[in-house]
Amino acid sequence: MDMVRNKKIVFFSIFIAVLLVFLVAGFLWWQKNRKNELPSNVYSIEVKLDQEKTSQIIKEDGGNLSLKNDDIEFNLNFPKQSVTQNQLISMQKIASISGLDQGAELIAGVELSPQGTVLMAPAELAISSKMENERLIAFAYEENGKNFHFIPLFFEENQAKIQITNFSGYGIINVGDGTYTPPPPESIEAQAQQAIAKVILKAQDRMRTGDKRSLTDEEQNEIYDFLNDWYKKAVRPDLMKSVDNEDLIEPSFNQFNKWRAAIQIVTKKLGFDGDRFKKEIEFSLNQVAKAVANAYVKASQKCTADKDATQIAKMTKWAGFAQYQELDGRSGLDVSDLIDLTKKCAHFELKITSKIESPEAKSTTIASGTLSIGLDENNYFTGGGEIKEESRTEAGFACSYPQGSPVYPVEIIAAMLDTGKGGQRVNLILQFPEEGEDREYDCASTEIENFTTENAGNEWLGNYLLIYHDEKSYIPIGKFEIGDWQIVNSGGIYAKKTVSRTKTISFFGFSGTLIENTTYELIHLPQ
Repeated sequence: MDMVRNKKIVFFSIFIAVLLVFLVAGFLWWQKNRKNELPSNVYSIEVKLDQEKTSQIIKEDGGNLSLKNDDIEFNLNFPKQSVTQNQLISMQKIASISGLDQGAELIAGVELSPQGTVLMAPAELAISSKMENERLIAFAYEENGKNFHFIPLFFEENQAKIQITNFSGYGIINVGDGTYTPPPPESIEAQAQQAIAKVILKAQDRMRTGDKRSLTDEEQNEIYDFLNDWYKKAVRPDLMKSVDNEDLIEPSFNQFNKWRAAIQIVTKKLGFDGDRFKKEIEFSLNQVAKAVANAYVKASQKCTADKDATQIAKMTKWAGFAQYQELDGRSGLDVSDLIDLTKKCAHFELKITSKIESPEAKSTTIASGTLSIGLDENNYFTGGGEIKEESRTEAGFACSYPQGSPVYPVEIIAAMLDTGKGGQRVNLILQFPEEGEDREYDCASTEIENFTTENAGNEWLGNYLLIYHDEKSYIPIGKFEIGDWQIVNSGGIYAKKTVSRTKTISFFGFSGTLIENTTYELIHLPQ
């Protein structure tokens, strides 16, 4: 019995010893690698936005958004080819943030939309404010305040400057004595950005003491380690997977593009030796090209043969990557063929039918038209057409136009088709004329044989402008954002939007009620 018990004790002791060896080995490995390994947990803050907001359509040649509120001025500058399609971008001031640790103070910030937008080249947010004798650091967060983390902040010409590669919220906080650090963010990318931001803050503290070196050798190596960790754990693995999975091409490229932008930013701003990642960048570009080369012909066939419009979002973004990153010839990718097939796939007609009634004026107008939408030589959506006033009644009597029915030219300013995380989305921006050409019209009746009114031949357009003039979808002057579509993707119809409503209006001499029934149908017509 004692022998059996002793054997059990010996066996248990051996088990404990082996377990301790594994635990010690694991602890030593963790100690060795924990410099760049930040524990992952989700940290969220609550954001309250100011009512003031500005919006602009950013095109291929770049653009600017500016917003001034109290003593703070925001200027957001987009370089050329920072967006892959003409896009309506909005900037709204952050009024307050709750959830920051004690000692951290919000100085200024903005929220950018559409949420999730990823830029081809970083935009720069310049913030002008009274920021003397304060220790500042930049922050970013994702939609609804998620994944709050620090990001690099630079000072130039009495301005705080933040480099932006994707949307949502950005700004600066005062960290006071430097004891405040948010918990480690959720993503590897955000972990690296926060770690680099803290190195830069340390360097700026050092420079305040008179040491004018932008980065010491130790700081250079710290930044390198964090960027290298980001590459090995997120960028490279995702790119490798994307070669055999077309759904991973866009997110893996976005991850790579943000990583490379981080290298370019610290190289330009602080003299970091970006050539240390030259080999990794070359490998990554070849992987992107290989993934696109493997996928685009198959996607094109789905688009044209099956009239699968969901392929368009992929192909236009792949073509954008290939053009802007100069991928032609890498891994056998033929960019001209990719662009040609993308143009054949991305062809639409937009059919519009609209009826607007004015009960007080006892008038009804019906207008309809078809607009053509396709890609231009730079792979940007463009197009247009005409909307014609088809019929008009006054007090129940049909009217005619001796000079011909009014025709309104309409231009496609921007078209966005997205198949990202939030599901399929369509967003069009149409440019209408500011006013229609005045036409005489005749309304025959038994009481009045030929009732003629002058200077009133733009009834439908005038009423359409009246309905939308005070809504967020209206972008002065004459531009309208058509969003919130129903995705159909059947019978040739990719998406549809129906507006049926009654609205009371008092504007520019008009006071009354307008009843609108408008239908938009986006028809996919691959060539």
